[in-house]
Amino acid sequence: MFNKFFLKETPFFDFFNHQAAIALDSAKLFLVFASGNGSIDDIAEKIKVLESQGDTITHHCIEELHKAFITPFEREDIYRLISSIDDIIDEIDATCDCLVVYKISKPIFFVKELAQALTDATVQISEAIKFLRNMKNSEAIRLHCQTIQKIEGDADIILRNAIGHLFEEEVDTRMLIKWKEIYEHLETAIDCCDDVANVIEGVVLEYA
Repeated sequence: MFNKFFLKETPFFDFFNHQAAIALDSAKLFLVFASGNGSIDDIAEKIKVLESQGDTITHHCIEELHKAFITPFEREDIYRLISSIDDIIDEIDATCDCLVVYKISKPIFFVKELAQALTDATVQISEAIKFLRNMKNSEAIRLHCQTIQKIEGDADIILRNAIGHLFEEEVDTRMLIKWKEIYEHLETAIDCCDDVANVIEGVVLEYA
């Protein structure tokens, strides 16, 4: 009885939901730039604000984790989940930093494809985490996680094509290095989405 009451009152699910919403908002903002709309300087500034909010949520979640006597699932999984979502936001922010520092004002084709994959993955994360509060929704959660894993696999193919195209077509070595770094940040962001899915699946397997 006490455990059920605690799970309804715990703040951890609110932290997860807020963090997932920030990750999704960051991905959507980056997709605006990747689609050829908006100034990278303006978008990077907005994402920087979101990144700071994400850091604050992570800090509060970890602080609460230290204080909590009972947690809805393993402390390590709570830490990994909030940190992995935060990592997504950090990598989107790092991508924008590269674009601003390198003074790249327009995206190239594969950036949009990767940005779309990232946005799709963060949508799935947001939906999965909404269900996480109630393990009766375990099948729906698993489906969202499987979708994220498929998106990550498809993004790997996009990245390979992007890198291949870059080495074939880009004659300016400096631009090649810059775009390669940008691609790698986007890949890492999508990999972090997969990390989130893996943590969620592990929790579901343990507690559903």
